[in-house]
Amino acid sequence: MNAQTDTATMTTWGGCNDPRYSSSRLIERGEPTAVCVVLSPPYNWNSTTSFPYQRYMLNLVADEYTSIIIPPETEYESMHVESGVELSFIRKIRIPLGAGGGGGAVKPLFFPVWTAIITVDDGAITGVVWDLACTQCSSGQCLQNMYDFNGKSVRAENSDGCGVTGCGEGGEGACGLSVFVVWSGTDVNGKVLTSNDKRSSLFPEQSLNWDALQLK
Repeated sequence: MNAQTDTATMTTWGGCNDPRYSSSRLIERGEPTAVCVVLSPPYNWNSTTSFPYQRYMLNLVADEYTSIIIPPETEYESMHVESGVELSFIRKIRIPLGAGGGGGAVKPLFFPVWTAIITVDDGAITGVVWDLACTQCSSGQCLQNMYDFNGKSVRAENSDGCGVTGCGEGGEGACGLSVFVVWSGTDVNGKVLTSNDKRSSLFPEQSLNWDALQLK
């Protein structure tokens, strides 16, 4: 598996855990495990200035290839994924390109599809890393798009993202967000987690359906 090895950090953060279970609960294949998607402005998480964000916690079945879909109405520009006490680097899900003609609204560039890989060692979550994101789009659409929690751009393996100007019919609509989640490693019983073998970067010949990604 190709993935960045850098460590993303964020202060004053308690992790992504279902409060019904112990925070030390280990991953078991076929059992629920908490995964969080956090939408936020493109700000420095380590500053003393507070800012609004949205945090979605889902109980996913460990080692089942899963997609998390968020409609295009979200106002936030950035996203990261958490599980247990591990978290990914930040990705931009849309970037303003400039004002439209005649003083029209800003037209953004969308980054609607990502795959998060939760790495596990004997049931203990050891990281949340990003899969290759540009295997199903052209080189012109593949742009640097990864940030740390100080808001600084991070250049590492898998730091690019696939950007498009729109989704839906004619490519004119706003894009929703689709985050695919897979697991890699071994669970608490030593079973090998295999959903990582279904991640999209292994099937580059299957191009993305941008019409479907409008996700209304």
